[in-house]
Amino acid sequence: MGEDKKKRSRFRKVSIFKEVDETPSRFLGNLCPTNLEEQKEGFLKHGILPKFKMRTSQAEIDKITAKSRGQIRFDLLNEAKVIIQKVKKEFGDGQKYLEAAYGPPTDFITGTEVIAKYLMECNCEGEITVYWTRQLECR
Repeated sequence: MGEDKKKRSRFRKVSIFKEVDETPSRFLGNLCPTNLEEQKEGFLKHGILPKFKMRTSQAEIDKITAKSRGQIRFDLLNEAKVIIQKVKKEFGDGQKYLEAAYGPPTDFITGTEVIAKYLMECNCEGEITVYWTRQLECR
C-alpha cells in the first residue's frame, strides 16, 4: 500500500491558481453590463442616469426577467427593511457586517494556501482552476 501511495504522489495533479485584474467574461452572468464603470462614473460625477449595455440581446434579457425568479417581490419588503436597519445599527455598514460574519478579506497567498489544503483534503487536486479577482467576492 505504501508503494502504491508513492507512485500516485509522483503523478499528482496540481491545482492552478490565477490572480486576474478582471473577472473572465465566462464567469459573468448575461445580465452583467459591459459598460458598468463608464456608466457608474457618469452617474456619480454628473448625475446622468445609466444606460447599460448588456452581454446579451434584449430578447434574451426579456426572457430572463420574465421568469418568476427574475421578478421583484415586495411581500417581504418590511422584513428586509428591518434586517437592513438592524445591520446598520449594529455594524454601521455592509462591509463591517461581512467581516464580522465571514472574517476579514484574505490576500492571494493566504487564500490560495487555504483552498489548496482543502482541495488536497477532498482529493480534488488538479480538478479545478481558481481565479482570484477583486471584482467578485465569495464566488
